[in-house]
Amino acid sequence: MISPKQFLPSPNAGVCDVPTSAVGIGEGRVRYNSAMSYLYNKPPLQPNRTSLRQNSTDAENALWYHLRNKQFLGLKFRRQYSVDAYVLDFYCPSLRLAIELDGGQHAEADQMDYDQIRTEFLASQDIHVIRFWNNDALQNMDGLLERLQIEIDRLRVPPPNPRLL
Repeated sequence: MISPKQFLPSPNAGVCDVPTSAVGIGEGRVRYNSAMSYLYNKPPLQPNRTSLRQNSTDAENALWYHLRNKQFLGLKFRRQYSVDAYVLDFYCPSLRLAIELDGGQHAEADQMDYDQIRTEFLASQDIHVIRFWNNDALQNMDGLLERLQIEIDRLRVPPPNPRLL
């Protein structure tokens, strides 16, 4: 069994030795300045993110059809967006909302432990995670979108002002 500690971010979570601020040096080429660090969309994960986008599951494609181009509630969603070492299926930056579509392997104990650790890390970055099963995206898209809208409405409500309580 894999220890959940193997999935914990490094003590320098969010700090990357990879250069970060891009300075153009020619068409299609980028040079990086190592003075900054990345938490979001780290350059070393770019090939993985691209591959995941190009090889999306049927469930991801079905949900993306409804989320792309600000079609869902006028919100901008991104596909295969990374936060530290984790690649999120879908991410809405304005709400700090991650949407994950899980297949059957996510019901296994090791994967559930990993998912819990991942969710806790994302929560520590103030990112809310909502999970759906692939079957929901493939067989009950209306129900999935309804649940997603309820969650988004909940996130949009500002927290109460303690001074007014």
